[in-house]
Amino acid sequence: MLMRRVVNPVMDRLLRSRFHALAGRHTVLLEVRGRRSGRVFRVPVTALPGERAGELIVRSRPGRTWWRNLRGGAPVGVWIGGSRRTGVGTVRGDDQDPCVSLRFE
Repeated sequence: MLMRRVVNPVMDRLLRSRFHALAGRHTVLLEVRGRRSGRVFRVPVTALPGERAGELIVRSRPGRTWWRNLRGGAPVGVWIGGSRRTGVGTVRGDDQDPCVSLRFE
């Protein structure tokens, strides 16, 4: 609860600002639209380069649920280095060990 109410809003502002480097080079802000609610969720995550060009890999803990909105592929926004990019996110793996692949346009 502390993460969602305190840390996430601070990281949200930091990662969209010119001071984004303070959060670390692998920390990005992921924007995901809820399938049922239509609400946009902004989630700070650690992303590593994927095997292909233009791909990032994000791992999530099983207790988190934001990644479920990306099953079957869904549009995402990613704030990297203070600028926003768009792409498609898909889930690889299972519910116990979710892995999200982000491909940029």
